Amino acid sequence: MRTTGTSRVARDAGRRQARSEWARRERALVPAIEPPLAVCSPLPRLLKVPEAAAILRLSSRQVWRMIKDGRLSVTRFGRTVRIRSEVLEELMK
Repeated sequence: MRTTGTSRVARDAGRRQARSEWARRERALVPAIEPPLAVCSPLPRLLKVPEAAAILRLSSRQVWRMIKDGRLSVTRFGRTVRIRSEVLEELMK
């Protein structure tokens, strides 16, 4: 039995804190685009997945799932994935 080191409770608390910090950093990377603003102003022609998720008010994971299911068409440049603004406009109608 180990008598030194951190307890399991302390390790779990540290893991939860690391996950929350990761989620906070991911949210900071997503630009804050409000849908009314996105509808009124022209969108960039090609959007990254987090940008499209912010416009659709979905999570990045849900957008990736829509891409995988074929509900959202994408343009690929090597390993890079971009979503055309026309596809988002059609989806929002």
